[in-house]
Amino acid sequence: MKLLSKSFAAIACAALAGLAADCATVPESSPARSERTRAVIGGWFAYSRLAADSLIENFGLPDRVENHYLVWNDAALCKRLTVWNVPPRSGFVVDAIEATVAFPVAQEKRALLAAFSGKLHVGFNGTEISARSHSLNIDFLLLNLAHEILSGVKNPAEARDDYEHAVRLAAAGKLSRPMQGLMFLPKSPQPAFWPLRF
Repeated sequence: MKLLSKSFAAIACAALAGLAADCATVPESSPARSERTRAVIGGWFAYSRLAADSLIENFGLPDRVENHYLVWNDAALCKRLTVWNVPPRSGFVVDAIEATVAFPVAQEKRALLAAFSGKLHVGFNGTEISARSHSLNIDFLLLNLAHEILSGVKNPAEARDDYEHAVRLAAAGKLSRPMQGLMFLPKSPQPAFWPLRF
């Protein structure tokens, strides 16, 4: 009986190891995944393709590749980063980059975020916030200001003033700290700043 139990355990372990190998993610350096990514974004609109190239350069190949979007999980303290293939509209910037953080938002607080910016979205279950704009730096700024609103540090009008000031500085070549990375901690024990331009 003991021998049978040991044999069964060995077979079960081998089967689990095989399943784990089958379910393993494709390595980041995989030529197949790189080719698939390049094939997909090769047919995208120009700005979305450039945005995808920028995130690939900074974060490596995406974790998920779909015809109209790419996803990076757990990048730059965010739960996910997404680049969308968005058609250009004359006179409008292309909001192709979305950053999502794990952060609970009470139902009664959602109106405050809506009053601040239409570029912010709270997940349907209230456990995450997304910012979508033409730049990851702008997404960081929006999320940092959203956090200050939810924490009671600023009201929506003050956050809008800070947003406009930071955007003016960026246009002059000065990237403010809230645009460089998250200044609050959805997961990590230390804030991470990303002095990168996207």
